[in-house]
Amino acid sequence: MLPILALLLVAGSAVADDCREMPSTSATQNCRASALADAEQKKVDAAYKKLLGLLEAKDRKWPQYVIADRHYVQTLEASQAAWAAYIDVQCELEGMEFLGGTGQDGRAAECVERLSRTRLGQLTEMLRECDGN
Repeated sequence: MLPILALLLVAGSAVADDCREMPSTSATQNCRASALADAEQKKVDAAYKKLLGLLEAKDRKWPQYVIADRHYVQTLEASQAAWAAYIDVQCELEGMEFLGGTGQDGRAAECVERLSRTRLGQLTEMLRECDGN
C-alpha cells in the first residue's frame, strides 16, 4: 500500500481532478495509479517514436549494418514488442496479489508505471547514444 501512497503524493493536479469523483478511497487510488501509469507510457511512446526516427536514418545511412537479418528499426521494433508483452504479463502477475480485491487494478497500474519508467530510461540512453553518433 505504501507505493500507492507515494504515487498519490506526486500526482499532479490534473490526475487529482480526473480522479476526484471516485466513489471510494480505493477507487481514487486505483484511478490515480492508472493515470500515472498512462502518463509514463506516453513518455515511453514519445521516446520510442523519436528513437525510431533516428534509427530509420541510421538504416538509410548504413544499410550494410545487419544483425540476424535485421536492421536497426526491425531490432528496435522487436525489442519494443517483447517489452510490451513482458509488461502485460508481469503486471497482471503483480496485480494477482490482490486477486478479486479492490487493490488489484492499482497494483497492476503501479507495475506499469514502474516498468515504464525503467523502459523510458533504456530508450533515453539509446537516444543519447544515437545523438552522439
